[in-house]
Amino acid sequence: MKKLLSIIVLSLLLSGNAYSELIKAEDLMKENYQCENIINQNEWTFSFSKISNKNYHIKASNNSAGKLFAKLTTPNDLIWYQIIEPEGDGSLILNILNLRPENENQPNFMSFLIFFEADYTREDFKKLVNSYNLSEQAFYDQAANFVKTKLKFGKESYDKGNWINLDRGICKSNYKSKIDTNQTSTEKFKDLQKKIESLNKDKKDKTKKIPRAKVIKPKKE
Repeated sequence: MKKLLSIIVLSLLLSGNAYSELIKAEDLMKENYQCENIINQNEWTFSFSKISNKNYHIKASNNSAGKLFAKLTTPNDLIWYQIIEPEGDGSLILNILNLRPENENQPNFMSFLIFFEADYTREDFKKLVNSYNLSEQAFYDQAANFVKTKLKFGKESYDKGNWINLDRGICKSNYKSKIDTNQTSTEKFKDLQKKIESLNKDKKDKTKKIPRAKVIKPKKE
């Protein structure tokens, strides 16, 4: 068992952003994410509040819309949507935040503005608005279904005017500032290995203290 645990932990430490894999996404979201737009260097902050399970509210300091419904679609990816001008020639915004990027110097937040004037119709947009008026969960589900079944990225779709890249940024959790980043992967592994060995030793010690049950032989008749 000890050998198996050591192999599992070592494989985590040797993977991309190894140490952060040992941190749960929900722990990272207990702190704010500080972001910088890579195009115009504008800065903003994301803050989070957990609703239930994989559902969150997210608030951007540069967005007057307030808290928006978001969902963890993978252990690393948080996605949310926003309607622009629901009463007029509106649009849909798709936001994607990678909470644990492999390369912290590459953009891990992207935002897309989707239009309903070419391949996507006003009827598609009307369905989004109707769900938006029902509840935040209904709107998220409708928007997610639209993205999954109809939205297409690529040059051809872009040239038709279906979407544009609205924002690209590098976002980092303040939670990481509490981690000893000077510790090497080898040192981290050794520390974890010591903890595993200590747990195994405690388990053996407790096993020794358990009195053996007295075997009672049945009487011969």
